[in-house]
Amino acid sequence: MALNPAGQARAEALQSIKHTDCVLLCPHGTRLNVYKGMLASHSKVFAEMFEALGSTCEMKLQDDAAAIGTVLSSLNYDSKLQELTDPDKVAAVLQIAHKYDMPRPSKAGSDRLAGDLRSKVLAPTGAVR
Repeated sequence: MALNPAGQARAEALQSIKHTDCVLLCPHGTRLNVYKGMLASHSKVFAEMFEALGSTCEMKLQDDAAAIGTVLSSLNYDSKLQELTDPDKVAAVLQIAHKYDMPRPSKAGSDRLAGDLRSKVLAPTGAVR
């Protein structure tokens, strides 16, 4: 999906390391640079963890980096979860969203799976296959 110039500038700013204030350390050495305020505003769990950490912010997580990355991207771009085609990946994202109490990606992931289920169960006429 192509972004307009303003959207492109926002995407680049959000991905820039120099503007982030926290690092999530995932397995296999993956480092995800994040904004504490934004993440805390979407997750009560992260808000509480940041409160406990104080000004230091390097947090070790045991979760799949790709799933966390998708959840974090979905906070800015709702379409990220809609782009997933593998139900296992959607399930992994849902697991992360529930674990960290993130209602927005949780609802988007649930809606994505529900849409897949409807399309597989219902024929074009609405009859059950």
